[in-house]
Amino acid sequence: MGLALIAVAAARMARAGGSLSEVLDETRKAMSQVKMLSMFDTLKYAVAGGRINKSIGKIASILNIRPMLTFRNGEVVLAGAVRTYSKGVEKLVDFVKRTLPAQEIGIAHAAAHQAAEKLRQEISLLSPASNVIVSQMGASLGAHGGPGLLLIAVRTRE
Repeated sequence: MGLALIAVAAARMARAGGSLSEVLDETRKAMSQVKMLSMFDTLKYAVAGGRINKSIGKIASILNIRPMLTFRNGEVVLAGAVRTYSKGVEKLVDFVKRTLPAQEIGIAHAAAHQAAEKLRQEISLLSPASNVIVSQMGASLGAHGGPGLLLIAVRTRE
């Protein structure tokens, strides 16, 4: 979804008649403006896919922990954890609040259309001027994240 927001920014510049140099500048600018946060409903699929250590997955399952992940300097890093799905959704909404004002906001989900739509409605109230895109994750990311995975990408105005 973060890449989608960057591609949209580049396409808008190109459609507006921007030169190649201007499109590249807009792309670089958008890359620096995109921030993301995701919530896994379970680590079961990340463990099965070999992305997460089995011991960590087992502990998370026993403690009923849902990890929140983000990107820093191109690396996926733990941004926290929550005990319930609804608390995770609250953290995603708080993340959007902290990144406002936004140019665009994207929500990607893995087999969680209703949760993503509810999240879109909440976020639209916070930032009515922002375009909120909702999309199903691709098979590869969805398979590693599993059903219930939600991701928010925000392109800030800064």
